[in-house]
Amino acid sequence: MGTTKSAIIQAVEARPTTILDQSASSGIIRSITTGWTLLNNAHPETFRLFRVRSCWSIRHIFVTAHNLGSTNRVDIGLYDINDGGNVDSDLYANAELLAPAGVGVLNVDYRYSNTTGSTGPFLSAGNAIWEDLSLSKDPQLEYDFALTTSANGATSGGVVVTLHYVMPG
Repeated sequence: MGTTKSAIIQAVEARPTTILDQSASSGIIRSITTGWTLLNNAHPETFRLFRVRSCWSIRHIFVTAHNLGSTNRVDIGLYDINDGGNVDSDLYANAELLAPAGVGVLNVDYRYSNTTGSTGPFLSAGNAIWEDLSLSKDPQLEYDFALTTSANGATSGGVVVTLHYVMPG
């Protein structure tokens, strides 16, 4: 039977010891939550939810929707805090059902898979936001973390978004 060691174990056992990126080996796991009422509207709408830093690592995104039916789709991504421009509007979710299969919860564990069965980049687990954006180094910026509806559909209802992230520590 073979044994596979994680990057963290390999770094600890290396001689000389390898210093890992803080987000891979430690950090403070935090959670932030917000909610609002999504009104019926046939036009796309962007909801700027949280201010995030480029050095953070996003681990999970939970979107809970109440009474919104099964046709409302959303993108989840980042916007510039200064000019409001789109940095990458669907970095974390692209046209995902807001309430898949009547469950009422969109669990975007985008690093592995989400409730609709699509898969994300497995090897990016632990990446910082700047790495998710394919940048060569941390720009030390803040972004607006946003949810954009493709069209709100014909129903109104409550939406709650919870973001789990790691701050280097």
